[in-house]
Amino acid sequence: MHFEDAWQVIKIYNEKVAQIEGAVPTNSVYISIWDNDMRWFPRSINGTRERFRYPVQ
Repeated sequence: MHFEDAWQVIKIYNEKVAQIEGAVPTNSVYISIWDNDMRWFPRSINGTRERFRYPVQ
């Protein structure tokens, strides 16, 4: 796992946050690896009137 990957996730997350009114950017992410599956967190963005959830793979 490379730190650059985490930075890329933060960048993509915050780009989506910029599109959702009232959503707050993040400066940290974490990863869960379980049963050969990798998931990044946070997985959802909550704004004033809209909610976005990244699809579960």
